[in-house]
Amino acid sequence: KSFWLFYTRPVTMQKFLAGKFWMFFPPLLFIAELLVVVSNQLLEVDAYVMSVSVVGVFLLTFGLTSLGLGLGTLYPKFDYENIAEISSSTGGVLFMILALSYIGVVLMLGARPLYVHFNEKFLFKSIGGLEVPVCYTLIFILTWAIAHIPLRLGVRSLNARDI
Repeated sequence: KSFWLFYTRPVTMQKFLAGKFWMFFPPLLFIAELLVVVSNQLLEVDAYVMSVSVVGVFLLTFGLTSLGLGLGTLYPKFDYENIAEISSSTGGVLFMILALSYIGVVLMLGARPLYVHFNEKFLFKSIGGLEVPVCYTLIFILTWAIAHIPLRLGVRSLNARDI
């Protein structure tokens, strides 16, 4: 009902969404990194596993925050009686499907480098090759795509929205 206020403000939609992103990303990142670092210290993992975990959680948090913001702007639901209706809307269900798929693919891509690392560390077998940097590169590309495509589509959708 009062969505017209967003269109009368003196900032662009991109800057508005960037502000929303930076409002949600740091606290989510802090909690996620705290859990990962404390868990890894309790498990007494080595420096490689710790660094992969910290970078991986950073990328996952970045990607999922952007995905949620992008799909929220692409499929906004302003007319709800109960807040739970948002999660069962088109955007909510699509977010859950894409988020679980993204997490699963990142875990699958991250498993091979850790498998190579553990073989070298515990079995003294060097089985790694080109697939380790390829896996990490694919994780970065996937995170970039999951972060930027929904945001661009969402901004385009909001700019084209008729108030």
